Amino acid sequence: MKDTLTKKDKSDSLPTVRSLVNSYLEIEHEKFEALANTNIDNNTTNQFNALQNEQELIEEQMLAKTNNIKHVLTALDMSEASIEAEKNVLVKYKNDLQAKQTQVQKAKDRVKELIVDIVEHAGEPTKTGGMTIKTDLGKFTTYETAGKLIVKDADDVPEEFVKITKSVDKTKLRKHMVGNLNGAIEYSEINSDGVEYASIKRERRLKISWKI
Repeated sequence: MKDTLTKKDKSDSLPTVRSLVNSYLEIEHEKFEALANTNIDNNTTNQFNALQNEQELIEEQMLAKTNNIKHVLTALDMSEASIEAEKNVLVKYKNDLQAKQTQVQKAKDRVKELIVDIVEHAGEPTKTGGMTIKTDLGKFTTYETAGKLIVKDADDVPEEFVKITKSVDKTKLRKHMVGNLNGAIEYSEINSDGVEYASIKRERRLKISWKI
């Protein structure tokens, strides 16, 4: 048993933790058999104490691995928090860029409006009904085209021009289906045509309560 305990394996790997638990349970069984002996003598007591010592050693090793896991999870939490903070900074940076982009676009529109006024007043008529003017920079020509669509009342628009978006209330549907699991591993919802349209499975989760 001691050779097994002192053997160096890959640190904090799942098989090592599992083997420690198995060894712990084996020793617990050996302790039970020792106590079940009707003839308890010094040898039995010494055997029990030795098993107890080995079990305490395993407990220390399992505790050390649990602490290592805690450090890993703490490091992952810190990384996640760092990434979240960076995302927030990037979101703010993106919003600032979008605001600047909007300002630039408005400035471009004002310049274009100014150019249109100049062409309309100082340009020459074109065959398409617009106006044109040539400068050292280039040729500027105005023309007419369909403008922005303005909908006065959406309720008055014929259905052929109305786009209906269908969305599923997943929160309500999940709550309904979870209530129907009733201990089953999986539950499915079937519509009136006999077609399965949604399913939900039980998942194994982990809750950690660290001792402070």
